[in-house]
Amino acid sequence: MAEINLKYSRRLDALVLKPGKRDVVSYRLATRLSTSDFPELLRLWREDADAGVFYYGVTGLSRLDAFARRPISLAQYRTMLESLYAVMDLCVREGLPQGNVCFDTSCVYVDERGAMRFAFVPFECVDGIGSALDLLLYLSGRGVRMVLPQDESARRAVADFARSRSVLPAADLGTFLAERFGLSTCAPAVPVSGLAGGSGSLGYTGGTGPTGATGAAKKSMTFDPVAMMTGVSLQRDVAHGVATEVAGTVESGPLANVAETSLLGGGEAVREDGVPAGAELATSAKPVMALVRESDGATYTLPDAPVVLGRSQTCDITIAGNSALSRRHAQLDPAGLTLTDLGSANGTFVGGVRLAPQISMPLDIGTMFTLANEGFRVVVR
Repeated sequence: MAEINLKYSRRLDALVLKPGKRDVVSYRLATRLSTSDFPELLRLWREDADAGVFYYGVTGLSRLDAFARRPISLAQYRTMLESLYAVMDLCVREGLPQGNVCFDTSCVYVDERGAMRFAFVPFECVDGIGSALDLLLYLSGRGVRMVLPQDESARRAVADFARSRSVLPAADLGTFLAERFGLSTCAPAVPVSGLAGGSGSLGYTGGTGPTGATGAAKKSMTFDPVAMMTGVSLQRDVAHGVATEVAGTVESGPLANVAETSLLGGGEAVREDGVPAGAELATSAKPVMALVRESDGATYTLPDAPVVLGRSQTCDITIAGNSALSRRHAQLDPAGLTLTDLGSANGTFVGGVRLAPQISMPLDIGTMFTLANEGFRVVVR
């Protein structure tokens, strides 16, 4: 940090960047950053167009080195890794110089969920602000403590990966996160707020790999907040046995906030042809099935016929505002309580397992499934 003058102002609750005599400001970058909404980055602004001082808003955030002094949950740790990948991928996608991202722990800020925000320095040349590999080594160091002792294996796996690299391309980190943690790596975006929304929306592009998790007793995760945040089901007895052979075991990434969801032609329906699997949870002899969106709790009554979920307005349930979803993403059959991927680009996940296209997967009442980065569950009313 000796090469740039970037300091925190308690009065402004902001980072203040003052260019030095040798610093050449790129006003092209400064204008782009101040007029664009990149949730991976701290918001940049100037008091007026001619001002030479830049500010980064950090209200409601903690400095990373202070945040890491307390034990971190596995959900927070996954979110931190995902947001590191997200900012690296942002630079690749948007053509931004990654060397201008400040990876030094003193100017990386993080929210309570673990989502990190980075200061992008709008100079033509920047030195002394660390690298993505430096930050990954810090996150995997012994100074970072996990809440649960058994989660230390995750930190050690990251440490082994980081120490094996002399440079850290975004693609390599994305592949590692997908294989080790099941985090998807295609369309990153870190949501600004919302616990249920998770830490990011990394869509899925391809390869799957083992997560190292084992099956647990059959148990609904409806009331497990950690499982909801991470997208990892505690049960794998059915989903693991059926889908691992066709798709490999992958834990879905955290969920993303979505602007709106609408239901087309969905009236309230009551089943007449028997009780579906898991309907013992219902109190009525004629249960009504409903779809619940995890990001905001919105509930939609399901008919007794299969419904298509996706971005297209022609779908039975249209999920707007989420570009990670395919136009026709998946089909949900409330009658048989099954979910089928319709060849989506970023994947459909049940119990942490990505479904192969056109292969139906049985669901349990209350179990969360994920479409790309958006979580849902089926309940009985």
